[in-house]
Formats: sequence, structure tokens, C-alpha cells
Amino acid sequence: MSRRAPVFLGVVPFVALAVLAACAAGDPVASSRGPDPVDPQALPSVPEPVRGQGMVTDLATVVVSVQPQWAPGPGGIGMRDEWGEHPVLLEPPVPVSVLAGPVMAEGEEWYQVYVLPDAMRWPGDFTAWVPATRDGADVVDMTDPTDCPDAEAGQIAALSPAGRVACFGAQTLRFVARSWLGGHWVPYEVEPAWLGTPLENTRTVSLFVAGGGEFPRPPDPRIPWVDARVPPDVAMPPADATLLVEAQFDHPEARDCRRTRDRSGPPPQPATAGLPDEPPDASRTWCRGQLVLTGWEILLGPEGRPPVAGEVQLHRTSFQGDVCAGVGLPMLRFRIDVDQPDPIWLEPQDGGLPIIPVFGPGFRTAFEPDLVVVGPRGEVVARDGTPLDPDQRLGRYAVCPGGEAVTITDP
Repeated sequence: MSRRAPVFLGVVPFVALAVLAACAAGDPVASSRGPDPVDPQALPSVPEPVRGQGMVTDLATVVVSVQPQWAPGPGGIGMRDEWGEHPVLLEPPVPVSVLAGPVMAEGEEWYQVYVLPDAMRWPGDFTAWVPATRDGADVVDMTDPTDCPDAEAGQIAALSPAGRVACFGAQTLRFVARSWLGGHWVPYEVEPAWLGTPLENTRTVSLFVAGGGEFPRPPDPRIPWVDARVPPDVAMPPADATLLVEAQFDHPEARDCRRTRDRSGPPPQPATAGLPDEPPDASRTWCRGQLVLTGWEILLGPEGRPPVAGEVQLHRTSFQGDVCAGVGLPMLRFRIDVDQPDPIWLEPQDGGLPIIPVFGPGFRTAFEPDLVVVGPRGEVVARDGTPLDPDQRLGRYAVCPGGEAVTITDP
């Protein structure tokens, strides 16, 4: 199979190619649905994945309910919630990465573990100490060593930060993945900030295995995903696209980075409540194990088709109905700008993060001459500035609000 050299975008984002040509053409009824989705693995630019070198040896599972501690030893500070009122317990099975141990402390053996992120548990993504045994039972069950996997989104997702660096070092990785918004929240302040998930200007996207047709979106138990950090000198890729990404672990700026407890809100009571202070070496291990995007190329848009001059692809779903549960979103308004990498989005009235509109079958885009969204019955349903109440219908169409996306369908 022939392969063309990929073009990676380091500073300038993808835009709707030749949108101006479409405006000049002035076709107000051209559909953006187009042909069926393409299997990205069949595209000529898909490279062979990089093979990891060595063995994965750090993964383990906490198999006994235990309260993690700030430091080793039976007299150490046990983790409690942010107000110091209730103990934090690791309820098995909890996947962890063993960073150190066993070490002796006050006559007992202890492991330093990194608790792998879990979107369904608080706290997740932290470093602490757990005893080697509790009431005669082993607390930590080490996973048998396994060969390092290929550098693909689904395989990388199963590795800890330490394992990622051990398997791939700082070499350049290239693979195909679907994109969405960041899947995990980092509960620490991170310096440099782009390696974390600050509330403002988050530079994180999630990547998961690409395939033809409709995709689930993380966080979703059906698909493993890996969060990728985007440095300031690289353009943010759009969500819901199939990308050929260039990335690396052990980024130079990660080697001196530090994670610290976020003290921007009310102070915890007592001061030792909430997340433990993370040791600098544990912070460096975490930071070096973050996947950093160094470039990307769009292979397929949100409708599963290659970018075509003059087209704008909508975010799609096959769902049709009007029964859903809302999440209390504020009033929104459509924003449409053909010069943006994702030209149609929803802007919250309170100035929060943008929301992605997802459309059911029959919706399309057209130019009249400005870009608009046309409903299945042929009427214009949205143009730049159109208000959207997430708790009401959009004309005759059902609106289903979610945390990061709003689905609009013909019920």
C-alpha cells in the first residue's frame, strides 16, 4: 500500500478548506451529509505503529479496602476528604502503579502507589502510601510483567505514566485516533499549566481508537482513551475528528514540572485534609508520562469523511427522540465562524467553556451566503447568534443537553 508523507500542523489549525469558494458558489441547499463514513485504517497516510521496547512491570491492583496515607508508617496521616471529615478509602479493585517499595517504616512494609485516574471516583489521580499487608492479607497484587504494547491510543491508555516512559521514552510516535474533549480532570495545579486541566484555557484533548461509522465519546467504559496535552506552540485540534497525530512522552518541559494542591478555594480543615502533597519525584514521573501532541493532521471530519473544499461537516448522532435528562446548562447561543477549525459551536451565556452541538439525521449546512444550519424539513434552524434554551425545543426539534454537548434531533 502506498503511503503519502503526513503533513503536521504545529501552529496553524485546520480550517474549512475553500469555504470562500463555497460562498462564492452560493449553493444554499448543498447537503453536508455526503457519502458513507470511511474506515480510517484504509487511508494511505496511516503509518505502522511504533512498537514499545521492554516490559511493563509497575502495574498492580489494590485488593483490600484501605485508607491511603501521606507517608509510610502506621502513625502516618490517613487521607480524608477536603474538609477532613471522612476517611478516603480505596475500595477494591483499584488499579495502581507501584512507584516505590516495599519499604520498612515502623516495623511494617509499605508501597508508594500512583492511583490511576478514574472519572467515577474522587479522589482519583494521586500518589500516596498503602501498607503491604492488612490483617494478614496482601493489600497490593502485582500484575505479571507484560511486553510493552504498540503506540496506539487504546494500548497507551492501559499504561501508567511510568510505564509509558519505560516503553517509549521520548521517541516520536505517530498513530491514528479519534478526538474529543479531555476525559479526566487533573485534581492538582500543574506547572507548566498546559500539562494539566486548568478551568480556563484547558489544553487537553482525549484520543481513542478510530473506526468507521458512529463513535462513542469518552468518558465511556466501552472505549479506552488517553488524554493528550497540547503545548502553547501547537494548535488545538478540533473534537470529534479522526486525526493522524504526532506525539511523544517525556517532553522536555515535563522533566522539571510539579503538581501541587489547588489552594485557590476555601482552605481544607485541617490543613492535612484532601489530596496529599505530591513529592517532586512523583510529580516528575506523572508529567513525563503525559502524552504531548507535537503535530496533527485531520484525516476524517466528524461525519467520518475526509475534509472537502467548501464543506462543513456537522457533529452527528443516529439518536432520534425527545426523552433525556438535562444538566442545568445556562442559556446558549449558536456561534458560526467559517474561519474556525470547528466552525459551529454553542456559547454559554455565563461565559463558560464552549458546548458542542450534535445533530441527528437530516440536518445539514448551507450558505445563503452566510453559513447556516438547515433542519430536516428545509428551514433554517440556526445562524450566528441564534439563542438556544437547553431546556426547550429548538422550534419543532428536540434538544437534549449534556455536560459537554447538546444533541438536537427530529423526534
